[in-house]
Amino acid sequence: MYNKDYHRGRKETDQDLSVDKLKNKIAGVRSFSEIRVSEFATPDSELSAEKIAKEFNMRMHQLRKFFEKLKQLENKIRFKKDNEELEQEIKDELSLLVAHAYYSVNRNFADESFAEIVKVSCEKIKTVLDLKRFVQFFTCILAYMREGGRKG
Repeated sequence: MYNKDYHRGRKETDQDLSVDKLKNKIAGVRSFSEIRVSEFATPDSELSAEKIAKEFNMRMHQLRKFFEKLKQLENKIRFKKDNEELEQEIKDELSLLVAHAYYSVNRNFADESFAEIVKVSCEKIKTVLDLKRFVQFFTCILAYMREGGRKG
């Protein structure tokens, strides 16, 4: 289980800066698809999913649950064109993903940086391509968390 007290009094690290840079990058774009895959998939990049994965202090199980919901959304749009606007039903489900992320924080299963990234990202998902890019982003995070040997 995530322990909020663990982080109390710790100094800001490069990883903290990575999450802040990512939040600023996402906030600065019109849509999530404007973020290139190479910006988060490459370990050496400034916004690397590897660095972000290290910052997310959460159990693998919690991230898998979130990712499973995300993949279910992706399945609903798989036959749509990339430039199509998302249907209201999908937008509503994205809002629920944000709520689930904050629920995990409130239950001490995840830290707030996870929920903040999800929130700012979901605000920028307007088209099918945006959602696909968001799934790619979380796929990279999941892969790097697995590589780091996270348990649970």
